[in-house]
Amino acid sequence: MMQKYILMFLGMLWISAAQGALVPGENDLYIRIVDVGPGLCTITRAPGPGFMVYDAGHWNNRRCHEAAVEVIGDNDIDLMVISHNDGDHLGDADLILDTFRVRKIIRTGFERRGNKGWENMNRAIGLETQTGATVINLGTEPLVPGTMLNLGAADIQAVRGYNRWPHEQGHLSKAELRNVISIVLRLTYNNQSVLFTGDTVGRDMHLGTAEQCKYAEKLMVDEAADVPISAQVIIAPHHGSETSGSTCFLNAVGADFAIFSAGHTFSHPRVDAMNRYLDAGVIASRVYRTDRGDDEGSKESDLQRVPGCKDRSGDDDIEIVIRQDGAIEVDYRLPAVPCGN
Repeated sequence: MMQKYILMFLGMLWISAAQGALVPGENDLYIRIVDVGPGLCTITRAPGPGFMVYDAGHWNNRRCHEAAVEVIGDNDIDLMVISHNDGDHLGDADLILDTFRVRKIIRTGFERRGNKGWENMNRAIGLETQTGATVINLGTEPLVPGTMLNLGAADIQAVRGYNRWPHEQGHLSKAELRNVISIVLRLTYNNQSVLFTGDTVGRDMHLGTAEQCKYAEKLMVDEAADVPISAQVIIAPHHGSETSGSTCFLNAVGADFAIFSAGHTFSHPRVDAMNRYLDAGVIASRVYRTDRGDDEGSKESDLQRVPGCKDRSGDDDIEIVIRQDGAIEVDYRLPAVPCGN
C-alpha cells in the first residue's frame, strides 16, 4: 500500500514538472525519450490510458525506472518491448518488472547466458508470467510483420524482429548480429506515426559507400507497401551509428523529426549518419539529441555540438505529444544547461 501512495505522489510530481515542458491533455498521446546516456528508454502514455515501455535504458543508471514511475504512476504497463538484448537497452528491465504489473512482454528470445543484465531481466520476466503476463518470445513465436497491437486509443504495428538473423550475414559482426534482429514498431495515433527502431541495421560500417541499402532496413523498405514504415517521427536506430539509417530507409520513412538517444560514448550521432537524415528532409531545427551539446571530436556530428562539452546524462529528456486534433509537437523536457566538463 505504501508503494502505491509513493507512485501516486511521484505521478503528481511529474504532472507538476511537466508544466514547464509540453503539457499533454487527457486525450493527447505522450512519449518520453529518457536521457539514459548511451542507451535507449522510451515511456509512452496513450489516451485510454495505455502504457508502453519500449527499451529499458542503460545498465549504469536507473533513470529509465525513475521515468517509468513518474509517467505511469500506479497504473499497469500494458506493453513492454525489449528491442534486443544489449545492456544499454535492457538495463532497468528487471526493476520495472519488479515495480509494475506488466500485461504483455515482447522479446527477441536471443539468450545471453552469463550476462548479468540479461539474467536479471530473464528472472523478472519469469516471475511476471506467474502473475498473468503474456510473453511473446520470438524464439518460439516468430513475429509476423504487420501484426497489430492496441495501446489505449493508439495502434501499434509490429514491423520487424527476429530471434536470430535468418538472412545473408554479409559483413555483420557478432554485435551487429544482435542488433539486426531488433524489434521495430510503428505507433499511430490520429494519423500521426512514430517509428521505434531499436538498433536495427541497414549498412556495413566498414564500407564507405553512401548508398548502401542492406539487411533489416532493406527488408522493411522492400515490404513497406504491405507493412508501412512512414512516420512523422523516427527514433533513430542505433543512436545514429554508421550501421543504421541507410538512405533508402530514411527516404521511405520520410520523417519530419529525428530523435537520437545518445551519450558521451561512441561519438554518436556520427557525422555521415546525421547528414543522411538531413539529406532525407529532416531540417536541422527538428533534430533532437539526448546528448545535446556533446563533443567527442570529429567523428561526431557538429549539429548541436558545443566545443569541449562532455554531456552528462539525465538532463536532455525529449518529449513527443500527439494532440487530440492530430497536431504533433516535439521538444526537450528541460531548458539546456551548461555542460559539465
